[in-house]
Amino acid sequence: ISEVLDANYFYVYDFDNKRLPEIEKLMAGFKPEKSIKLKAPISKGTLCAVKYEDGTWCRGRVEKNASKDAYIVTFIDYGNEEEVKEEDMRVLDSSLVGIPEQVFPCSLAYMKAPRVSTELGEEVSYLISKELGGKKVQAQVYYQEGKRRYIVILREGETDPTNSFNSYLLKDGFAKIDKSLNLPKELTPFRLLQDKAKQEQKGLWLTEGDDDSDSDQLFFSQTKLQKKK
Repeated sequence: ISEVLDANYFYVYDFDNKRLPEIEKLMAGFKPEKSIKLKAPISKGTLCAVKYEDGTWCRGRVEKNASKDAYIVTFIDYGNEEEVKEEDMRVLDSSLVGIPEQVFPCSLAYMKAPRVSTELGEEVSYLISKELGGKKVQAQVYYQEGKRRYIVILREGETDPTNSFNSYLLKDGFAKIDKSLNLPKELTPFRLLQDKAKQEQKGLWLTEGDDDSDSDQLFFSQTKLQKKK
């Protein structure tokens, strides 16, 4: 898991893909003083060379204008999104433009987690970052929408989806099953985990009791996780 933006949206790097070290080596030799500066207005979707806060240059994609002289940029080989000054953006060499992005967006398959704008959502996002961020896991893809892949996350060597990170979140009430989708046979035990969490009023079920609706109300809970100090 490369970057967690939200409990419902994070980036995954494929360890079987060996292109990232090659890209990093090429970008290590990047000479900003010999490269062309980008000039405003810079269009959304522009691929460019971007200086990260530690001084390294990386590949980036412009998402939107942030201020008069800064833009929100996604670092396409890692997944993090940052505000970058126009002076720290350069034209990307054509040899690097054609290389695919090295991370892909993912969500938890057949599940909804509280949004990061809610108290519980912020804490669940932290939990995912703490447990999975920067760690190698197995990701089983169940379906895909555009570039976004919906996955069940397993420890290395694990094959049982009921022992997945998805099931862990359901068991503790930190996510719920998306009722608009039909669970495949091997994931039907997820319902038992959710029913138990609901019965015990864990996590997002704490204040909602038996309400199994998909309303925004369900995502507001006073359940506390230990936050990073």
